[in-house]
Amino acid sequence: MKYLGTMTYRQVEQYREKTNMALLPVGATEAHGPHLPLMVDSVSAEEIAERAAEKLLRNNIDVLIAPAIHYAVADTSHSFAGNITLSFETLAGLIEDICSSLCKWGFNRIMIISGHGEQKNRQAIAEGLKRAQVKNEHMKAAISKWFAKGLPALSNLCLEEHPQWDYHAGEWETALILLRHPEYVDREELQKLEPNWEGQFLLERTAEGKKDWLDLGAPLAYFGDPRKARKETAEKVYDLFAEIVTGEVMALAKKD
Repeated sequence: MKYLGTMTYRQVEQYREKTNMALLPVGATEAHGPHLPLMVDSVSAEEIAERAAEKLLRNNIDVLIAPAIHYAVADTSHSFAGNITLSFETLAGLIEDICSSLCKWGFNRIMIISGHGEQKNRQAIAEGLKRAQVKNEHMKAAISKWFAKGLPALSNLCLEEHPQWDYHAGEWETALILLRHPEYVDREELQKLEPNWEGQFLLERTAEGKKDWLDLGAPLAYFGDPRKARKETAEKVYDLFAEIVTGEVMALAKKD
């Protein structure tokens, strides 16, 4: 695997002779409880991309990892300090332009790995990708479904009581930051957090038109039980997510 941002243009020219596959991580700058940094979704997307790239190499598939997009449509968290949200059109345009550029330089198989699951954000990514594919007839691209596919399996990997309701800043996202950036975890705040299982009503409340964590049952911008987080959990959970992406990329590589 290669990281586009660390390569010279001559190295890119050489590498496109080995592969036409690129991974595009998409994160956010968004509130994740009072205990985690705003960069969690970007760390998550990059972690999955890197782990998947390593697995793909073992299957003789080289990939290019593009620099992550660190901003998203993040309206749900916009009541919290420091949160940055993009308009639908801005994100759709970014996805369209980045994917079109990757395609121009020979990387016309693209897997987008989004660490931010807000519905409007997913829709903006899908719209941008659709526009890019219309402009570039040789492009084959997809958005990974790692979260939807992986969530049902978390009950076997997490320590918390209801991982199926841990949608945001709970055990497994906290575990990842403990693993990769422990210096950014506010341990004092973490120890104050009680389990929040209001995530069981998230889809219902979203369907009712509620759009802010304050109204969706997460007044401190987290669900789940963050105090259960362990580094070992992150290793297992993110290996699972990466395995899902690996399968998706291998299927994409076979498309005509």
